[in-house]
Amino acid sequence: MNTRFMNIIAGLVISLLLINCGGGNQLAEGGIGGTGISTGSITGFGSVWVNGVEFSTAGAKIIEEDDEAGAIPLNTDDSDDVTELAPYLSEGMVVTIKGTINDDGVTGVAETIYYEDLLEGPVAGNPGAGATSFIALGQTIHVTIETVYGGGLTGIADIMDNQVVEVSGFRETNGEIQALYIEKIADTYQPADEFELKGIASVNSAYELQIGGLKVSTSGIGQVVVDFADEYVQVKGTFDGSDLLTTSENVVIENESFDGSDLDIDGYKAELEGIASTACGATAPCTFLLSGVTISVETSTQISGSGGSSAADIVAGSKAHVKGIMQGGMLIANEIEIQ
Repeated sequence: MNTRFMNIIAGLVISLLLINCGGGNQLAEGGIGGTGISTGSITGFGSVWVNGVEFSTAGAKIIEEDDEAGAIPLNTDDSDDVTELAPYLSEGMVVTIKGTINDDGVTGVAETIYYEDLLEGPVAGNPGAGATSFIALGQTIHVTIETVYGGGLTGIADIMDNQVVEVSGFRETNGEIQALYIEKIADTYQPADEFELKGIASVNSAYELQIGGLKVSTSGIGQVVVDFADEYVQVKGTFDGSDLLTTSENVVIENESFDGSDLDIDGYKAELEGIASTACGATAPCTFLLSGVTISVETSTQISGSGGSSAADIVAGSKAHVKGIMQGGMLIANEIEIQ
């Protein structure tokens, strides 16, 4: 998510909080209910299920890849939402829903559904039926029993060399991708096709970035790519069979999820699903990074799940679901499920 996106959300959310709650301090009371944001994978339809909450989509809109101008309005009732959402959303896709979460913590109303994939690009090689990973745009992409397939794919055996795929999921600590959704876009690619990728960039030279196994060349355009070292970026460009060829305006710093550093969203209810990139500590209080957001674990934080029940169980690579409130640029966790 980019800064412009978060500024828009922050302004709307803070206004609604002041109207509905009489001030941000009340948000710390009464559980999860209130206006907020939820980032995670879609687990079902009949409305949209994300992070265990069933969001009504009546009157909501879908925004793909930050294209505000191309927002897709939805019907004002949920009578046929499965059919209505099918062209745009699928189970497994990682989305951000802005809206209202009811006091019961399991129902809500979506105002806006934001979707951005991690990768759109060509596959290298035929992984085969027994494989658990494959390569696309130089990225190692892992599949699990949770991975959902679309575009005619039924499993990894259907993925073939030179196919163009879209991938949604989470980046692991080593930069590889845990895919929750994979869709075939085309059977082959053309030299003029534009592809895109999001990930942490390193710098090879003055005009060359590295994201996973992909070189991103901006050679000859006067862009000093060192500005992007260790940043989470989105890049778009054409693929010459080994490198992504791009221009300066097509390399953009992004947020891995919502922008926790924006202090304007203090008091903002938040739910976040992702993979931890750092450990927390032996005991609470401690902090860790989850999808680019600093999570503060308090002595009062409730920790549970198949992955453990204490702060010490939160390590780099842990998949977690966090509920809490934004304060001082951090998500103060009320509940953490280690998956």
